[in-house]
Amino acid sequence: KEISSMPSSSRDLSFSIENDKMLGKLIKIVDSFKSPNLKESFSFDFYINPKTAIIKIGFRFIFQSSLHSLSDAEIDKEMKLLIDQALEIKGVSIPGILF
Repeated sequence: KEISSMPSSSRDLSFSIENDKMLGKLIKIVDSFKSPNLKESFSFDFYINPKTAIIKIGFRFIFQSSLHSLSDAEIDKEMKLLIDQALEIKGVSIPGILF
């Protein structure tokens, strides 16, 4: 693939998971998330609270178009698709999300 000269933008999401059995479902959704502008996604943080067993996992999503600079609205629209799917999983939340 040709390298784009357009700037990239990243978004971070931190998920809270109440049931460790739902972690695999969340990872499957994140891994299967496809977008023509998504160049890379990866986990950058993982923590299990020993008192509550609540899992916190952070993902970074890097977007870049080869045609133009992406607007916040374009990226937010794509992220909303992922967020909606993730929040359908019982016990998964995104603290502080404003969608």
